[in-house]
Amino acid sequence: MTTKVLMSPGRTITNPFVGLLIDHLMQDIEVSEFNWKKAFSGEYDIMHVHWPESLIRADSKLRTLAKCLLFILLIGLNKLRGRKNVWTVHNLTAHERSSSVEKFALRIWRSSCHALVFMSKTELFDEANSRHLYIPHGDYSPIIDMNNFESPPHNTGRILLFGFLRPYKGIERLLEAFTKAEDLKSTLRIVGRPISNTFGRSLIDLMHSSPHISYDFRSLSDQQLLNEINQAEMVILPYKRIYNSGAALMALSASCPIVVTASPTMLELQREVGSDWVQMLEGDLTATSLTDAVCSIRAGESNRLSSRPSLTARDWSSLGATYSLVYRDMKH
Repeated sequence: MTTKVLMSPGRTITNPFVGLLIDHLMQDIEVSEFNWKKAFSGEYDIMHVHWPESLIRADSKLRTLAKCLLFILLIGLNKLRGRKNVWTVHNLTAHERSSSVEKFALRIWRSSCHALVFMSKTELFDEANSRHLYIPHGDYSPIIDMNNFESPPHNTGRILLFGFLRPYKGIERLLEAFTKAEDLKSTLRIVGRPISNTFGRSLIDLMHSSPHISYDFRSLSDQQLLNEINQAEMVILPYKRIYNSGAALMALSASCPIVVTASPTMLELQREVGSDWVQMLEGDLTATSLTDAVCSIRAGESNRLSSRPSLTARDWSSLGATYSLVYRDMKH
């Protein structure tokens, strides 16, 4: 018997996580992409949302209020119809500041969920809570294989930051620290689309202080991104607060070591793959802490030459089967 899942977002999103999940679900799971018409009048058993804030956020207070009310109405309607809600908790809180009405709508959503899927056993995950499920974030080996990517030795000296460029990612602090780190003997490369033209211009203004910083503010294809990773010695993710990170797993899947802000989830990842592959920025991001982390990555180079980070627990075939079982159990 088919289990019908309405998923937000669908595979059209640039983040490959959702597409990989859909591709690895069992054959009896039928996924359709969320839109408001389908949500209210379509036939489905499960509504699975990854980033609920994206459903209620708009470009004006009035539109945001309208979308919040619409979302709350949908939650109530699904309850009356016996439909189940699933939330994969990619972020503990929205990255950008939320209004009081958004926070209220998200509280309603959280309380309505029959399953909250956590990708880490650290923050907020409660094993005793029957609604809390642990399914790790998958790796990106299918993307690597699809692009016939083979990872040769990474270029010494280039530090890469990639992804959707947003204020919470600590990019300004990184630029300031890098500019002051005179003994680093590195270049810094920043690639990805800024959240706004204003933010992009502010980053460019900061980059002018050093000739060793370059950037590409385009949205990159998987192949282009892998080429950037291949040309880097390491990837840095200096987020102010880091929970799950697809960028970290993309880099590790391509056998590129990472420097990250210390957090419970990143310490968990470090224990999984080893400190040769994951190094923490200790304390505030400064020229000194940046230099120390980069030197630690370089010290582990000889160990990395004969190995790859072990991400076997993040195989998508296993994860897709687990999600499929969750959907089936909820339907019955």
